[in-house]
Amino acid sequence: MGKKSLTNDALNKIEVYVDAMHYLTNCGSPFDESKFEKLDRILEKADVVFGPAKRAEMMADTKNILPIKTKDGLRDGRESLRLNLMNALTQGLEAFNKVLLKISPDQSTAKKMLKILNKHK
Repeated sequence: MGKKSLTNDALNKIEVYVDAMHYLTNCGSPFDESKFEKLDRILEKADVVFGPAKRAEMMADTKNILPIKTKDGLRDGRESLRLNLMNALTQGLEAFNKVLLKISPDQSTAKKMLKILNKHK
């Protein structure tokens, strides 16, 4: 895979992760099976898919998570799952950004990155 291809792949993954973060931030509570399925469809564009079995397993596991207290009240395990997914996406964004800075630290890539980051403003 050439430098341009790696750059485009990293930019694609960053864009998909930004879209997924935007979705998770705005999809509202409770985070349920249909919202998780929609997240999976977004992530599919970056070849990152949980699939029905893993999603079902993760949703079932949310029943074993104690509620968390927020300023808005108690949130159940589904909210914890949503927050954990957001955290994982943030870590992925940071990793892809580091890769991008190493393989393509030029002005053109920086402009594309800014366009992606400003997409949901």
